[in-house]
Amino acid sequence: MERKKSVEKKAIDKKSLQASVTESTNSLGLSEKIRISILFVLHTVGLVGFSIDEYKPLFQLITPFHLIIITIVLLFEKSVLNINFLIFSLSAYLIGFFSEVFGVKSALLFGYYSYSDWLGYKFLDVPLVLGVLWVSTAYACNQLAYSMVHGTVLRIIVASLFMVMFDYTIEPFAVSANLWQWEMSVIPPYNYFSWFMVGIVLSIIYSYTVKNLSNKVSPYFIIVQVLFFLLYQLINNGISLSPF
Repeated sequence: MERKKSVEKKAIDKKSLQASVTESTNSLGLSEKIRISILFVLHTVGLVGFSIDEYKPLFQLITPFHLIIITIVLLFEKSVLNINFLIFSLSAYLIGFFSEVFGVKSALLFGYYSYSDWLGYKFLDVPLVLGVLWVSTAYACNQLAYSMVHGTVLRIIVASLFMVMFDYTIEPFAVSANLWQWEMSVIPPYNYFSWFMVGIVLSIIYSYTVKNLSNKVSPYFIIVQVLFFLLYQLINNGISLSPF
């Protein structure tokens, strides 16, 4: 009799545990939906603001804060609270930021370009927030690649290509919004090759550190921004398929 009660108690405890896990999962799912919704709302408001001349200066001014906020939304995950993610994020920030410094100073990496003051405080002529952009972009693109393809080498290549595609779509918007400018308004082809090579380095670091697929917000982080850039071009300038 006592054994039967013990078995029943274990069964009840197991059901309680399953219910607790289900509740936690549902809560996490709601959290993901809220974060995705925030990304959509922020970019929808931004699209309207940047498309109206009277409000454009205000939205240029808050752009660095926008980049920081959407990065927080992306990384609002328990999975990033570990030493491996810290190693990845610090590496991505420093490599991305100083790649920009080398690019701006020498024009050998990305081409002849310069940053305006709209992206906030600059160090060595590069806005500090640019490092944050490299972290979030590399993280999200690698998350997306790891969810789509198998094999470490292929994932690294695909993630780096995603980063190039991201830069391809952001360039027309950034120039139009006066976030940065290219000399003679020409983007050299090796800008995209350099993005790919830096992406390779960051993706290799990701493959040895983060190694998880837990952040379901990552695809939306990329998709929402790409839609924003394309819709902005469509509304304001028309879309040009030329990458240069």
